[in-house]
Amino acid sequence: MAKSESKSAAQGIDHKQFVNKDGYPKGGIPVKIPEEIPTVNKVGGQRRMLKEKKSEVKWY
Repeated sequence: MAKSESKSAAQGIDHKQFVNKDGYPKGGIPVKIPEEIPTVNKVGGQRRMLKEKKSEVKWY
């Protein structure tokens, strides 16, 4: 068997610069969820689907 002496691409990276003291990633984009009533739309489905079987989707 031949020995593989290749190094991984992440071997020279200091991961401490990307995580906080608890080990979670730093940064990110804060997400604000609106407190409004969600918009409800009917989902299309196939041609011959029964009307009562068509589902709804809620957009927040």
